[in-house]
Amino acid sequence: MNLKRILSTLSVIVVFSMLVSTNAEAADSYAIPDTPLDPNGFVDLQSIAPIVDGGEIRINGETNKLYCVFDNQHSAIENLKLKTPTLLRTLAKEYGLTSLCDANWKDYRESMYLLFESENRPSDYDESNIEFRTLRAFFDIYENVETNQRACALAEIINGFKESNVKTDSLEDELALLLPYNEPLAQSFQNRVASQTKAGTASFNVTQAIDYAISYATSPNTPTYYYFSHGDCANFVSQILENAGVSQIVTNSTATGWWHKRSPGFLGIGYTHTHSESWSIADTFARYQGIMYSTTSNYYFSFNLSNGKFVVADFQNDGDWDHCGFVTQSDNYMTNGYFDYKIAQHTSNYHAWASSSTNNWETIGSDGGKYARVRT
Repeated sequence: MNLKRILSTLSVIVVFSMLVSTNAEAADSYAIPDTPLDPNGFVDLQSIAPIVDGGEIRINGETNKLYCVFDNQHSAIENLKLKTPTLLRTLAKEYGLTSLCDANWKDYRESMYLLFESENRPSDYDESNIEFRTLRAFFDIYENVETNQRACALAEIINGFKESNVKTDSLEDELALLLPYNEPLAQSFQNRVASQTKAGTASFNVTQAIDYAISYATSPNTPTYYYFSHGDCANFVSQILENAGVSQIVTNSTATGWWHKRSPGFLGIGYTHTHSESWSIADTFARYQGIMYSTTSNYYFSFNLSNGKFVVADFQNDGDWDHCGFVTQSDNYMTNGYFDYKIAQHTSNYHAWASSSTNNWETIGSDGGKYARVRT
């Protein structure tokens, strides 16, 4: 790529950053009163800051929308502090964090999951906690500015290569994973890779899958597998899939295939684990395995479930799958307006019915999210 193209690429990032900074300067333009959240209510991010279209890119002659974003990142964070003060104070104290800001929001996101396993975990802190749910949804949108910046830069590089007739297949696959799952490039990628992974469906043993899920939902299977203390949901469901008889798709790149490798550690002490992104990241796992059914209704979601199903959730229906779990049991009668189902999952780690306070799956749709069934 020539210097002109490189400078053009950098300009995309600079312009995108300037737009974010300009919005930040108008931080006082959208203020909310310091009112507590209703413990029995639902997540409403629009009451914190307006969510707007994030722009678009063109690849192969087609328009692909980027992720939605807060219209003002700085204002959104400041207003969030007024809505979730108790949890933010708890996280700051427990993990020695300074006040939430753009520089440390990822530390807060990691800490809110680490708190589930802390001995100082508040008695009312579980997935049903309204401040947890609000913070989780907030970060689902807040992260999108960074993702969009990466997508813009990569799209510029791809289009530059195409002008020089350079092959860009691998770069386009990378870009597809930076776009909302319902955009053209993302859809094309998903259809292709999902067809490759379906080959192992016939070998899937439901009984073995359920047995493994129940055994290791609250007691991670280490050192056979690595344990991601701040985000292990995809790693866990991948383990279930493998231990139910589905063979890995092993490659030499973390960006392709579906695999986990374990090797002896330094001087034979412990183990070193490596994973494909599709093994350990919820969104990539879902796209590789294929979405079979999706809905924003917990009722219709529950109606389409049965024992042995893999499920994912998009917490704010913004186009990326944030979380995954596995159904070990499902009822054929109504509970709280839906057919209750039992989920085995990690982060947080539990094996519980959706109707329980431990399990938050029943409120995902009401909080603005989407459900999906994966593989079958």
